[in-house]
Amino acid sequence: VDTSVLEEEVIVEEEQDENTFVDKDGNVFYTGASCEQGSPNYGVGNNVLEDLEIPDDLPTEFDLSEFLPPVRSQGSMGSCTSWAISYYMKSMQERIQSGGSQILSPAYTYNQLSQGVCGGTALSETLEILKEQGVSSWSSFPYSDTDCTTQPSDEIIETAADNKISDYKGLSGDNMVNEMK
Repeated sequence: VDTSVLEEEVIVEEEQDENTFVDKDGNVFYTGASCEQGSPNYGVGNNVLEDLEIPDDLPTEFDLSEFLPPVRSQGSMGSCTSWAISYYMKSMQERIQSGGSQILSPAYTYNQLSQGVCGGTALSETLEILKEQGVSSWSSFPYSDTDCTTQPSDEIIETAADNKISDYKGLSGDNMVNEMK
């Protein structure tokens, strides 16, 4: 009997709580609802989605990966929030809405927020930059895993305005998996 498989199953069961979910392959995913490290604030303050009506017929699977930019490394800087929001989320949104292939820059939001202190940044601060300024393309303001001090020029900030979000909301956490769907 291979006990390593049994040990893995026990670990998955021990790690799972209300802030995690396990997919059909046994992968454990964390919702970020109670993270104690990394970003100073994983929430979006009082800007929470209310009265969300969740249909009963949501698919069990839906693959949006065709709209995502290539997986890349943030290196050793605490730029995960900017990667998640500016690079992945906003690049995906632009591809879905316009059919283009533009990749957006995590450095645009991260460098403005970190101001040379290459630690974690908050979701709400990153989303506020996308709401107020937008985000520039990777080609006009590329990411470097060794530089969080360079700031975008006025010209780059002007072009970022083409990639704004209108608003953002946090999930309530009442039914996290279905809210994410």
